[in-house]
Amino acid sequence: MKKIPLQTIGMIGASILLFSSIIFGFAISVQLQQTAHMGKDFFQESILDQSSALNRVIFAASEYTAYHSHNLDEPGWISGKIEQCRELISHASIPPFITHDVYVRYIDHDPLFLSERLDKTDQLFTHSLSTLTQIYENIKQAQTDQEQLEFILQFDSLYNDFYAALKERSEVMVMVEATYHAQLRTNLAWTQEVVDQILFGQAVAILASLVVMFLSYRSQTRHVKVLKGLIPICAKCKKVRDDKGYWSQVETYIRDRSEADFSHGICPDCVKELYPDYARKMKS
Repeated sequence: MKKIPLQTIGMIGASILLFSSIIFGFAISVQLQQTAHMGKDFFQESILDQSSALNRVIFAASEYTAYHSHNLDEPGWISGKIEQCRELISHASIPPFITHDVYVRYIDHDPLFLSERLDKTDQLFTHSLSTLTQIYENIKQAQTDQEQLEFILQFDSLYNDFYAALKERSEVMVMVEATYHAQLRTNLAWTQEVVDQILFGQAVAILASLVVMFLSYRSQTRHVKVLKGLIPICAKCKKVRDDKGYWSQVETYIRDRSEADFSHGICPDCVKELYPDYARKMKS
């Protein structure tokens, strides 16, 4: 069985190491891109949308609070109040708050324990908004100014609960943004560390491959020079003397110094000399 040269094994190992390093680096880069896109989607679709929506609700609430101090006896106060209620309900009817499932999907580290407050905050806000919405519908369906005024006063009495829920929701939103940015900085640092390790590993793999190829080239070159040089050979038995002074068969000498091997047979001249009867029989 033909032996595989050591340099060939080394080159194969170095090639596998280099190829594995490249594949690993590609897989990590794809994973990092997916993580970055997920974080970007979470920030754009959840945090930015929620922040802008909450800012509109807070502005509408401040307008409602300012109008609340107006005198009830002013002309057009009821119609103006109804319009303020409509604006508040319209802006407050924003998409659902960041849910617990969405939050824990993107946020790995939760030092502020916001995951425990998200559902409670959303329920509180949704309940208070639903109550105000129902009262606003009653206001629109009222037939007289007196009935509208009664529902408006009822709306005012429950407005404080809504404002407290809005304030809580806004505070949680600020903490969600802070948590997201903190995790983003942590992810960027981890990403940089991983990229540095990948680049270092690939550099080592390339260097190892080059070293193995260079050593293999030198080894092959040395073998070629030995076989092409002056080789002492016995004039009778045809044994060859190596550089250490030992005599060995020609096939052994060549096999140990190259990738060639031998398959023995008998030439026609030796058949005539060793087996004359068999040679004559074959000739006839």
